[in-house]
Amino acid sequence: MSKPITTSDLLKKYNYLQQVKQYPGNRSVTKNIKTELKREFPGVKFSVVSSHPDGSVRINVRWADGPTHKAVEGIVDKYQEGYFNAMEDTYEYDESEFNRLFGGVGYVSTYRTVSDSHRDRVLNEICLRLGYPKMTWEAACKFNAGGELLSHKVNRELHSRYLTPAI
Repeated sequence: MSKPITTSDLLKKYNYLQQVKQYPGNRSVTKNIKTELKREFPGVKFSVVSSHPDGSVRINVRWADGPTHKAVEGIVDKYQEGYFNAMEDTYEYDESEFNRLFGGVGYVSTYRTVSDSHRDRVLNEICLRLGYPKMTWEAACKFNAGGELLSHKVNRELHSRYLTPAI
């Protein structure tokens, strides 16, 4: 059985983060998320924006190419203080010691865009691998590839890849 993480452990592990002065509803969350993403994915430009002036409601994280949603969510999910319970139409708080130390918000959403150059490269790779003729993205959106649109295969592949950001 693993030992529970203590406040001391968190302060050591995340010594590069800013501790919150007031919990909840603080501006440190946005800064801490930016710090972690920059540290984990150098060279990738992230937009981290709060939809409420004090950072207490929602944070939207956006980036182009770079890491997958799963990789970014692995970092930012710990800042979300709970979840929406649709059965009871209420927000269920599940605050952690991490939130008390480094901040938390109701929702953290991630949005990744993919450049046309990466999309077209992956489309060409899949066409070559499956023996389809080279085609445009517009054609791939209409092309039936074994029971599904070729564009769906491309998007699934893009979703699972780290895409080197354009410089």
